[in-house]
Amino acid sequence: MKTLLTNGFQHNRNLLFILICVLLLTCQLLPQQNLFSSKDSPDPFSELTSGAVPGNGGYEPAASSAQAFIGTKNLERFGCVVASAGDVNGDGFLDFIVGASGNTNSTGVAYVFYGGLVMNTVPDVILLGETVNNYFGASIAGAGDINGDGYDDVLVGAYGAGGNSGKVSLFYGGSMMDNAADLYFNGEGVNNFFGTSVAGAGDINADGFDDFIIGANGANSGNGRVYVYYGGLNISGTADLVLNGTAGSYFGSTVEGVGDVDNDGFADIAVGEWPWSGNTGRVLIYFGGSPMNATYDSEMQGPEPGAKFGKSIAGGRDVNGDGYVDVAIGSWGVLSGVGRVNLYYGGWAMDGNSDREFYGHSISDFGYSVALGDVNGDGFGDLIVGASKGRGQVFIYHGGRNMDAIVDGAIVGEEGETFFGTSVANARDMNNDGYEDLLVGAFGFSVYRGKVYLYRNTPSGSDVPDYYLRSATGAQWWGSVVASAGDVNGDGYNDILVGSMSYNSNRGAVNLYFGGAAFDTIPDVTFTGEYGGNYFGRSVAGAGDVNGDGYADIIVGAPRYQAWVNGQYTYVGRTYIFYGGLGLDGTPDVIMQGTTVNENFGWSVSSAGDMDGDGYSEVIVGAPNYVYINYSSDTIPNAGRITIYRGGAVMDSIEDNSMTHGGADYYVGHSVAAAGDVNGDGYSDVLVGSFRYKNEADVVVGAVWLIYGGRIITTWPDLYLYGPEYNSQFGLSVCSAGDVNGDGFSDFVVGSYRKGYLYLGGAIVDTSKRVIFDQMLYNMGNFYYGTNIAGAGDVNGDGFSDIVYGWPVENSGNGRTFVLYGGASMDYTPDLIFNAVYSASYSGSSVACAGDINNDGLSDIVVGARGNNGISVNGGGAMIYLSSAASVYPRIVSVKDVPGDQGGKVNITFFKSGYDLPGSNKVTFYRVERSVASSTGALAWNLLETVTAVNNLYYCYEAATQSDSSSFIYRVTAVTNNNRESWSSNLVTGMSYDNLAPASVRLFRGYLESGRVVLHWKENTEEDLFGYVIYRGNSSHIDPDTTTPIAVVNDTTFSEEVSQSGAWYYFIRARDIHGNYGPLSSASDGPLPVELISFTAKSKGNEVQLKWKTATESNLYCFEVEKKIVGGNDWLRSGEVPACGTSNSEKNYFFRDVNRITGDYEYRLKLIYSDGASAFSNVIGVTIDSPQDFQLGQNYPNPFNPSTTIEYQVPVKSMINLRVFDITGNKIMTVFEGEKEAGYYKEMIDGTGLASGVYLYRLHAGGIVITKKLMIVR
Repeated sequence: MKTLLTNGFQHNRNLLFILICVLLLTCQLLPQQNLFSSKDSPDPFSELTSGAVPGNGGYEPAASSAQAFIGTKNLERFGCVVASAGDVNGDGFLDFIVGASGNTNSTGVAYVFYGGLVMNTVPDVILLGETVNNYFGASIAGAGDINGDGYDDVLVGAYGAGGNSGKVSLFYGGSMMDNAADLYFNGEGVNNFFGTSVAGAGDINADGFDDFIIGANGANSGNGRVYVYYGGLNISGTADLVLNGTAGSYFGSTVEGVGDVDNDGFADIAVGEWPWSGNTGRVLIYFGGSPMNATYDSEMQGPEPGAKFGKSIAGGRDVNGDGYVDVAIGSWGVLSGVGRVNLYYGGWAMDGNSDREFYGHSISDFGYSVALGDVNGDGFGDLIVGASKGRGQVFIYHGGRNMDAIVDGAIVGEEGETFFGTSVANARDMNNDGYEDLLVGAFGFSVYRGKVYLYRNTPSGSDVPDYYLRSATGAQWWGSVVASAGDVNGDGYNDILVGSMSYNSNRGAVNLYFGGAAFDTIPDVTFTGEYGGNYFGRSVAGAGDVNGDGYADIIVGAPRYQAWVNGQYTYVGRTYIFYGGLGLDGTPDVIMQGTTVNENFGWSVSSAGDMDGDGYSEVIVGAPNYVYINYSSDTIPNAGRITIYRGGAVMDSIEDNSMTHGGADYYVGHSVAAAGDVNGDGYSDVLVGSFRYKNEADVVVGAVWLIYGGRIITTWPDLYLYGPEYNSQFGLSVCSAGDVNGDGFSDFVVGSYRKGYLYLGGAIVDTSKRVIFDQMLYNMGNFYYGTNIAGAGDVNGDGFSDIVYGWPVENSGNGRTFVLYGGASMDYTPDLIFNAVYSASYSGSSVACAGDINNDGLSDIVVGARGNNGISVNGGGAMIYLSSAASVYPRIVSVKDVPGDQGGKVNITFFKSGYDLPGSNKVTFYRVERSVASSTGALAWNLLETVTAVNNLYYCYEAATQSDSSSFIYRVTAVTNNNRESWSSNLVTGMSYDNLAPASVRLFRGYLESGRVVLHWKENTEEDLFGYVIYRGNSSHIDPDTTTPIAVVNDTTFSEEVSQSGAWYYFIRARDIHGNYGPLSSASDGPLPVELISFTAKSKGNEVQLKWKTATESNLYCFEVEKKIVGGNDWLRSGEVPACGTSNSEKNYFFRDVNRITGDYEYRLKLIYSDGASAFSNVIGVTIDSPQDFQLGQNYPNPFNPSTTIEYQVPVKSMINLRVFDITGNKIMTVFEGEKEAGYYKEMIDGTGLASGVYLYRLHAGGIVITKKLMIVR
């Protein structure tokens, strides 16, 4: 079968120029994403979480965060190609290979590095080229285990050998692998360039040995050839199959084993000929087989001359979770070097139509290299794209059932023409931690010495920031304070605040950054102090929704604001509240002011939550230098106080409650925070710190007070907590920790000079049960450990809140930040560590939960670093760490009928829990359960089996069903030794089938004997055979579904008396006990009948895929595909597939049908003959299940002009509102408003009359709001 892709650009040059300009203008928005945020589920990882694209203050030196391997000499071009080598030495760890084709006047070298728990950067095996200009190492590949000895082998090409005839060396792996080639393969003649490309192909012919392929793009005068070699115990130098290119196509310029894209049990290969047709480029896919043939099965073409489509090819990973591996193809020449990558989903009959397209954002050679691998550990393959021009970048796109083309992460090369991203490869799991790793080559590093970067995935350990925020104002000590603002602008994403009170002669400023799927590092709103010396921004916080308008609000303190008091200007301090909303600006809506001399009102600020249960948030303000005059008229300096202001529809600046309880120099209110609901009474509580408080023995230890909310707010403490020792400064910081142990009560943390204390909430707080985070346990030798501490939200998605704390003076002021994961039994060992980006940066000066700024379902973290920011010694900055921990919830990938059986079983494939790790016994086993679907929604789970956790990425369990063709619901639960810690997967429905219909009845013959028609046939062999159904008609074709049978028998003969003269035709088909019918057979002595061997259907989302096969055909014109809803009367025509006419060989057919409404459908084939006669096939059923949740797809095409299409899905009957807004929030149009049944829908947007630019489209459905961006290009 051959399919053709010709979806090229047909726009004129002016439009292309405009498109390039728009792409360039938006390039700062698109790539600013977490490298590892999944489309469908939370996901991991630390080291791979890298920096943003340069510009706008993005964190640039991301490539320096990986383990680096550097070439040995200038001009070596180390890293021109990189590849996984498999396990060449049999130690249980995967290895990798690096080519250095420029070594020693282009003689060339290839280096093998062994994987392991700890890797060094010294090559373990060095493979040497033979003579100059051989370019040995210009192509390399892991070949798999070619000879079946249990060790993986490697291929190295030298296309320049023998006057460019070319040569390839095969090196067998072994426990003591050497550098002597075990086999050589030579080109056929001068300028063949044999070995231009090499690849492991997997097992093409299913003989149990891995196979390999070699490209020679200069063979046959530039037509090109590809040589296929089958593995085995004895391999010769002769190819088992030769594939030939067409005139001048340079066939074989790239070759790649792409896995089994059609799931037929044979590995498949892809061949690129990117110089084809004026460098348009083409890729041909050949399906494996036994034997494999030389005819390609699918064809993909580039979009335009010069595209160089097929320069890079990758496969072998299932990106969209449909059970088929997919293929990615790069064309770095598109749009004069902007570049593009096309993604093609695998399937029964893979076609040449691109399923997703990804574009570069500048002239960057995007697509020069591509790879597929699961970099975020969510079970979906991800797309890795190299854009190698100049400095170079690598972009990550996360796979998922609804994968979009928005960049999820970017890694930037080091300074200079390093060509970072020239080569990328999925290194697979090199250190056996259960997660795949990534290799990136930069052959231009240091005068073409070259460098390779290994990024290891790990669910804990060191992490690097996803974004680095610098002040655009040049302020000093930026990042002295950071906070989550909540969703200020109502777009569904949490926003963040970063401030510096030192800006502009201590005037102070705070930047607000809106969260979003395309987060950028440009402030969206800036708030500044009123004049120099205000210290505006000394404290900032999200205020909650104080006025009940549905938008989160912001509170900022300026403790050095001066006012006229008692005949003098003095530092009374001010606090400002800014209401959230679409029209948010820098003007405060409420201003509160201190009243006494030098009280520093606003030194600390916080939301207090809804303390009185009226639906409005309160705020709390600290004034630690407040002078208290007691009942005896004694003046008590620096007693401090806190003030609570109640929210309301019209909030005022009049204090509602205040408290001091302070002695001299107690500094009450130095820290304040909302505590959440600590005692579970339904009201929010608050914390107040007094770090110089004296205990009953008159010793300065520090104290914290917990004040419970209630219908009537009081400021008298409900709980006193005292520091453990003299001058511990207990209460320097206070914060809510969320519910870290999952008991339903909010917990809280108190920071001191060198320790942090976690207190667990409860109806009665037990202060003896606390967790102490003590820096001395780590021998870190510095204080200020615990002075900056905050609740982190649920960073790793395990259902327990986590804690983040900074240590800014660690390592001579570099600073460090730690994250502790919550749990039923939490300890004090850090699970994540954020190291300083720059020396002397004081990283961890401030820390905060950022909320979920990218809507991936996990909490993110913002860390301030007030010192060196790489540009200015005291410039300061802030780092954003997007969620970086593996999902602890296992995920069922599929529940599929066991193929080729008589029913009763399904295969459940699930992806592991993030806690299923080597060296960890956190997850001990998985519980596999089944439930019958219930109309009430109540599920009764039946335990099928427990599966031991053994650190696999995927598990597969064969489960029994209660009956065939009935839906059952399945779930998998990860179980620990703690009965309070377990995590259940998604629910997936599946059913088993008797999917073996009886075969065609063979040797069906008839004759007349003594006035009777006698029929006989060969017996079928199916164990579940019910019998044979016999039909009679007066034409050569009948519809067996509408024709009444004349008999049903279980013998192999039948006769009947002839009652009238004429021509009669007899037909037969077998039936099994489950009601499956075999193909219809005819007893006619005329032309060959159409013999339908098989007819099957499968559903994928709202798509039905039909596949059928004929053994013979006679004068058959076409197949019409008909369908109807089960229970309905009318058959509807879905489409038409041309037939082959007359044939004595098997023919395969395929048809896709899309159903927008869920339900049960029946399909049949109408066979139309050249003479106008028709017949029908058997009827098959298929179910289009309701979507599991509301989803809004990315519009396509995007950018567009003038129209685009939006797809969305509705799980239950709901009112739907789909609208388009401009970027400021003004409604532009209503696309659809009304009620929709459960199903899959698409709407068309006509952009005629709209200006070029970015717009938002938003789906309101069933209480769910989903927002995405689209772009119009004129």
